[in-house]
Amino acid sequence: MLICFIVFFCSKKNNTWSLYREKGTSPYYLYTLIMGVCWAGGIAIYGMATANMGNLGPSIGWAIFSAVCILTANIWGILTGEWKGATKKTLQVMTAGLVVLFGGICIVGWAKYLQ
Repeated sequence: MLICFIVFFCSKKNNTWSLYREKGTSPYYLYTLIMGVCWAGGIAIYGMATANMGNLGPSIGWAIFSAVCILTANIWGILTGEWKGATKKTLQVMTAGLVVLFGGICIVGWAKYLQ
């Protein structure tokens, strides 16, 4: 709700309402709707999954959820060409970061399991 207020306030202040009606912007409204539905659905699924994970749920559920969000965002970035200009080293660092992220989740899950 606060975000909507800020968008309305800034659009009025900067007199930029016409930007929402520019040619070629209409597909982005659909993308925004899809993104919102996926986000809300993801949070709902996270809540149900965490409740069903038993003792591991609270400690590892959010980490898994966040890691999957980051992985999904990176995959979509690659598929849509966002990473097209990236160097090989940059992609290697991104991959290494994802490996460390998922490795950390495994370590936390294992530690919680041993507890």
